[in-house]
Amino acid sequence: MNKEKITNLIYVLIFVGIVGYGVYYIKTAPKIQEADIISRSGMHIHPSITIKIKGEKQEVTANIGIGAIGGMKGVHTHDSTGLLHYEQSGLAIKEDTKIKRFFEIWGRTFNSNCIFDKCNGPEGKVRMTVQNKEDAKNNIAPKENFDFENYFVLDGDQIEISFE
Repeated sequence: MNKEKITNLIYVLIFVGIVGYGVYYIKTAPKIQEADIISRSGMHIHPSITIKIKGEKQEVTANIGIGAIGGMKGVHTHDSTGLLHYEQSGLAIKEDTKIKRFFEIWGRTFNSNCIFDKCNGPEGKVRMTVQNKEDAKNNIAPKENFDFENYFVLDGDQIEISFE
């Protein structure tokens, strides 16, 4: 076999490999329902979070989700004000806006039973309230929310998680 035939064979194998991988990727990629798509051209929303344990405000530290390794995560902080940055380029789905994404990136526990190391019991109970942007503008009080870690955040939400 001459050198030209070997080169052509290599090109054919590479092409078949790329097409095969593409077919495999399409067949095995999770199916996203149209109703779960928030945007096809990205999102950039800013809810804020306050966490209180027995009335004492807990610090939400700066630069959560920002690092030299791995760059900037889809949810991150820039400072310690509690302002969260949910940023995504390209396809953004509802699942990307759950509050649990922030806690996963931060490496802290939050669900309907626990906030950090404080869990429901004789010592107290986890509660969560949310005031959306429109309610805040109209001086409507925050509402208790029972979605906890599965809450889909919206731009301008003021979220308070407490253990009392």
